[in-house]
Amino acid sequence: MPDSGLLFMSLFCLAAGVGFIMFPHSLLAISQVLNRTLVVLDERLIRYRYVCGLLLFLVSYLCFRLALLVPALRG
Repeated sequence: MPDSGLLFMSLFCLAAGVGFIMFPHSLLAISQVLNRTLVVLDERLIRYRYVCGLLLFLVSYLCFRLALLVPALRG
């Protein structure tokens, strides 16, 4: 049975990657909301959202592979 924590992390990274690439207006809205608080999303993050999205897809794939590998390593 695959590790459920890593599968959840993989699903979260996949959803974040899709969000970065498919919904740029939502990312800008989040940036404006966070601008009113103490944290501001960096303009580079918004400018390079495709690269960030692809990196999140890569992390998602690696977490998925690791989730499948962990039970074999445990025993």
